[in-house]
Amino acid sequence: LSPVRSGQYGSSTGDCFYVYWDPEKCNMKSKCPLYVYVDGTVSGDFDDRDTVFMKEMAARGYVAVTADYDDASMGYIDGCQGFERKSQKIFDDSTVGSVLHQLCQD
Repeated sequence: LSPVRSGQYGSSTGDCFYVYWDPEKCNMKSKCPLYVYVDGTVSGDFDDRDTVFMKEMAARGYVAVTADYDDASMGYIDGCQGFERKSQKIFDDSTVGSVLHQLCQD
């Protein structure tokens, strides 16, 4: 399996997200559970270790998604507000352009 869809969130120059699924197990005729994999690193890079989790969950019938982000730049210096702003760009399906909004609303 390879990423079936990838995109950006937050803005046109935002971080990337990747979506995996097995079309034999999950398609337009069947509903599939969503698996969100969160890997915080100082580099923000999606790597082979992450791919293992994504492919495994897709093989189990999930739509698997992960979002690249650099947790060092998440705004911890701004306290909770900085963290909240960045996390909404990933997890808030009511925030237009967020990863979950793109997957669940678009």
